[in-house]
Amino acid sequence: MDHPRITVEQIMRDYPDLSDFGFGVLDARRKTPKQRASELAKNRTKMLKPRSLEQFQLARGWLPQASPHFAASDLTQGSNPRG
Repeated sequence: MDHPRITVEQIMRDYPDLSDFGFGVLDARRKTPKQRASELAKNRTKMLKPRSLEQFQLARGWLPQASPHFAASDLTQGSNPRG
């Protein structure tokens, strides 16, 4: 398995809007482009902090165990299994 930092750096290159918060920024419509860019940069920096890398590793280990609990159609079609 790759070192988590290397993997996260690759993911960051592939998804430039992804940050420690998720995709984009909170309340983006209420912020100026400069504010959005600053917040995104700050939250992307957090992705490489030890705590975030640890959380990434935990999620990476959990996903293969959890995946049998989801039907393939739920994952690919974006349906909500809870209704």
